[in-house]
Amino acid sequence: METRTKPWKQGKSIFDYIKSNLDEDGFFTRENLEDRAVVAGDSDVLLEPGAADAYLASNSQAEEAANPVGDQIYQVLRAYAEDPTPENATMLYMGISSTPCILYYESLVDALSEDRIPQPLWELAREWLYEASSRETVKLAIVICGLYMLNEQDLTVNWQLKQDLMILSRCEEFTSFVIYALELSHQLEQKDLWDMLQHTSGWGKLCAMQAYDFAAPEDQAWLVVHGCDLTIDYPAVSLMIFSRVNIPALLSEPHLEHPQFQGISHILLNYLAFLLGFQQLEAPEDDKMPVIDLFSVMEKFLKHAQEYHTDLMDGAALINMAEGLRTMVEDECWDYLTMNQCHILISELETLVFSQDWLPQIRANLLEPDGRVNLIVVHMAYALDLDIHRELWNLLKKDPRRTELYPFLLDTQDKRRFNRVMKFAREHADEYLQEEYVMEPLLQALEEHPGEGEDLLEKALTSIYDSCRGTALGVLDSWPDKNWSPRMRLALLRARDMSQHPLLKLRVDVLLKKRTMDFASFLDVIHEHQK
Repeated sequence: METRTKPWKQGKSIFDYIKSNLDEDGFFTRENLEDRAVVAGDSDVLLEPGAADAYLASNSQAEEAANPVGDQIYQVLRAYAEDPTPENATMLYMGISSTPCILYYESLVDALSEDRIPQPLWELAREWLYEASSRETVKLAIVICGLYMLNEQDLTVNWQLKQDLMILSRCEEFTSFVIYALELSHQLEQKDLWDMLQHTSGWGKLCAMQAYDFAAPEDQAWLVVHGCDLTIDYPAVSLMIFSRVNIPALLSEPHLEHPQFQGISHILLNYLAFLLGFQQLEAPEDDKMPVIDLFSVMEKFLKHAQEYHTDLMDGAALINMAEGLRTMVEDECWDYLTMNQCHILISELETLVFSQDWLPQIRANLLEPDGRVNLIVVHMAYALDLDIHRELWNLLKKDPRRTELYPFLLDTQDKRRFNRVMKFAREHADEYLQEEYVMEPLLQALEEHPGEGEDLLEKALTSIYDSCRGTALGVLDSWPDKNWSPRMRLALLRARDMSQHPLLKLRVDVLLKKRTMDFASFLDVIHEHQK
């Protein structure tokens, strides 16, 4: 087959793209890949590399579809192995590239592992591994590599394949598949997982942590300090840490070093968020809920907090814990703490936090050394009901692209202030829409103000960026009144036509009450999108 006729070469090779975008420390420097994701469109959940697979893996309806899809893929692969023509390779690629590999790879492996990988299929998979421009095709190639390496006797071939798979693992879209392939071929070592842990920060890091054994004390110490340092929102990581490290025993020590204390602060904050139901994806089934005496753990933690509570970042963590416990009280959530225990802990936390005047430190630290807004400090000020509106307003006027300030500036009962900020937002909306994510914080702020800023949402819905469109749809979905104006309905219809991803089309249909959000509807929209 001539190169120009191969559809998987119509675009940059993913393997080459990843390899050429690793920095000197080995980190993949791009936020995402260049190809179009099969499942995407939600700026909060599905855009991060690996997030869509995590979502589908946790979806029960997707799980039900796995075996039928796997059987179909297996039959097509076997047919190609028996008749490996260029035409069949093209047809196979078109199907593979448009089907999420996460839906079928395990059932496919069950079928393929009965025999040695046919040579024509291996040659095609190897070519896809290095040359394909579609992420789902590369994922299947990685899985087939794992099966091939299981039976390959040439150690040099296996060594080179493993090195190349480790390169792919640096992009977190593929980390979990590389782990699976190396496990499948019995070539996954703890040092491989450690390498992944040191070069990932999101879903890939989470997958590597789940596979690493953390048996050594020094590894457990690393997990306490760095386990919650994720670029994704996944509070259930705290369950994994509690199951690997004896946190109550660590808190029983007479002294904690500051990094240990801060690490445990992050673990407890994530655990409270998980208990309150803030997690966006369900915890994997193998992460069983550890039995934790939360009141005892918190009491031990607060003894150590007496040493560090005057630090600005530690004070912010303490006030966030108090907020989480107060939400437990408001929601009457007594599954983990009694009402009396909640009030005791809130009182102890607030006693530490309110023991000093934070306003001078907060005003002095509103910006990071690199000029970015210190959102932790800003949130702390609002949690303590300290008025820094004027300071934030001045920062926004100085640089209108600091759109992360909008959620705080719009959080006001002063209608004059609110209208002034909205007027400023409208004046700069077109500027914000010139880049993909600049407008996102402004749009998200409108979730708390139903009915306000419809004109801004209409502009976002018809943006050139699907991510912006997805955020706007999320805002509309959060509003209680879904009787849209004619202008909004028109914007939604235009958004559907402009969307490049099936999930966005489905979300528009749901808002227009034409479909329901279920897996069957999702598959219908995918099929429509492929026509």
